[in-house]
Amino acid sequence: MKRSLPRGRIRTTEKCNLTYSPFNPTTNPTGNPFHANGLIYRKVEPRQTPTTVNAVYNFRQFWDGRANSQFNGVDPFGPRTFAPLDPVTLVGNPNAAGAGILVQSGKTLALTKPLIDNASLASQAVGPPLSDFEMSCAGKTFADLGAKLLPIRPLSTQVVHPQDSLFSKTPSLIPSSSQTGLKTTYKALVEKAFYPQYWTVSGKFTVDSATGSIKVDFVKGHTQEELNFSLFWGLAIQAYEQLLISDDAPFDHGPAAMSQQAVAGMAIFEGKGKCVACHNGPLLSGATVTSLSTESPKSIEGMLMGDGRPGIYDSGFYNIGARPTSEDLGVGATDPYGFDLSFTRQFKWRLLNQKNKSLDRFEVRPCEFETPIFTPCDNLPSLTDPTTAPRDAVDGSFKVPILRNVGLNPPYFHNGGQATLKDVVRFYNRGGDRRGPLDADTTGLATPTPFGVINNTNLDPDIGDASATSTNNSLGLTDEEEEDLVQFLLSLTDNRVACHSGVFDHPSLPIASGQMDAAKAKTQQAKDVVVTLPAVGQQGLKVCFPNSGDLFGTLNASDPRRLQDVFTQVVK
Repeated sequence: MKRSLPRGRIRTTEKCNLTYSPFNPTTNPTGNPFHANGLIYRKVEPRQTPTTVNAVYNFRQFWDGRANSQFNGVDPFGPRTFAPLDPVTLVGNPNAAGAGILVQSGKTLALTKPLIDNASLASQAVGPPLSDFEMSCAGKTFADLGAKLLPIRPLSTQVVHPQDSLFSKTPSLIPSSSQTGLKTTYKALVEKAFYPQYWTVSGKFTVDSATGSIKVDFVKGHTQEELNFSLFWGLAIQAYEQLLISDDAPFDHGPAAMSQQAVAGMAIFEGKGKCVACHNGPLLSGATVTSLSTESPKSIEGMLMGDGRPGIYDSGFYNIGARPTSEDLGVGATDPYGFDLSFTRQFKWRLLNQKNKSLDRFEVRPCEFETPIFTPCDNLPSLTDPTTAPRDAVDGSFKVPILRNVGLNPPYFHNGGQATLKDVVRFYNRGGDRRGPLDADTTGLATPTPFGVINNTNLDPDIGDASATSTNNSLGLTDEEEEDLVQFLLSLTDNRVACHSGVFDHPSLPIASGQMDAAKAKTQQAKDVVVTLPAVGQQGLKVCFPNSGDLFGTLNASDPRRLQDVFTQVVK
């Protein structure tokens, strides 16, 4: 007999540090660094959040590409999650045996290990919910999250517009205007969307992380539906985000729909500015599936790097000198299981016959490298000495962002370090911000790579160098050319995105917009300042956001409105 879920049942090992404890690296290294004046504040992510619009075209998600193109139903890391820990290399998942999805097998359950191709959005979606920087405290599981959410009404604190582009297709879901949420439960929606073999088996179970054995446990266990909640979560969010495709900017209608400045800027983008070298294809990003083959992705390239020496790197990931590499390794880092995020480094492990360190799906095509790395190119060597492997240039490299609607999304770069598009253009024109003390190139590292060599530079070759001793001069754009380039970038904005109309509409969205210097009642937590983006239907906002390209002012000559002013006007 199938047991019904009690409303709001929560089983959790989640641990929240809600006691004021100032962090000190010497005296209190386990303290909370997000504190001031006796109050605990929200954590802040170390990177700027990319847009979800057109994100379906990214082969990998996140700035460092850690959200795998193959969704394993569990976490962002694809096939690497299912690799057992190697006691020699200490690479692998110590809980690999218990990782997976429970599928009905007769009257019992079997633990499966799915890999769903071209599903990096689902891989990305399962990252934030358990992150103690974003949505949870430490120790929470997706099964805990399922136990909490499945019985409750979706969007229970949010208003849904009666002309919502998606929910209006099922009018019975939308309550009257005086109520919030939908007239259903997450459990009902899951069971309508997913095959019964993923949720129908009654009982509560635990999965042994060390062996993968499944046991009935009505005290500590979760239902099959709760244990598979990560699969439902990832695929459902991906299904929605796949709809967010923007393809109706002035740029899409050709030069006749663009200003003369924008047309001139497009010529600079494709020529003197060297922008198209990385921002190519219809999405203007070399990291998208429009620039890679989805069937057999060409995911590694070879060329002369910024120092004039050959190197190999992940397609669509570059070090442009936005910040010193030592601050953030980007795609040069490893995942929680010790595997390299970089396809390039995984490829080098294959050359060294250590294929257990290279589990991702990609193909290397040396004969298509811009610079010959292997001779002959169709006969890859088998190496024994890691120092003889081709040089990799991946540390400090980040995914090339999609430029469509870029005028709506300041600030810019992975660290949000540039407030305006004009600042971005000036950054490239001066040759980046990569010079440190004694004129050192900060794109390199003083520490060796995993292959025992030191790369003094990982610089992209198309970043100009304004130093007096260099033969590679900066771009040399004039003030007028810089302005033309900005106007071209503004021509990439689809007005539907600016107005939240069509498929870009949404229910009301409460947004934490800072915190007060006062505590919530009976806590040491600072009170949130919450503003609400109103619910809109297909017709969109009454006041559209400005295509300003500027976090505080505007660079759009035809629209003098400032982004911050309009945001204040739109939100409650």
